[in-house]
Amino acid sequence: MVFDTKSIMIYIGILILTLFLITLFMKPLKWLLKLIINTVLGGIVIVLINSVGGIAGVMLSLNPISAAITGVLGLPGLAAVIVAQLFIY
Repeated sequence: MVFDTKSIMIYIGILILTLFLITLFMKPLKWLLKLIINTVLGGIVIVLINSVGGIAGVMLSLNPISAAITGVLGLPGLAAVIVAQLFIY
C-alpha cells in the first residue's frame, strides 16, 4: 500500500483539526462538570446543616439554586443562603 505525499498531508491536517476541536469543546465541558460537582457538594452541605441545624433552629430549603450558591461560593455562599432564609421567614 503506497501513500503519496498529498494523502499524508490531508490525514495530518484532519488529525490536527480533530485534536483542535476536541480541546476546544473540552473546556466548556470541564466547566459544566465542575459546576455540577460543586452543586451536588453544596446540596450535601445543606443536608448536613439541616441535620445539625435543627438543634439551633436553622433549617435551609434544599433546591438547585441554594445548592449551587453554596457549592460555587463556598462558606460565604452558605452564609448568604442562611441570611436569605432568615429574611424570607
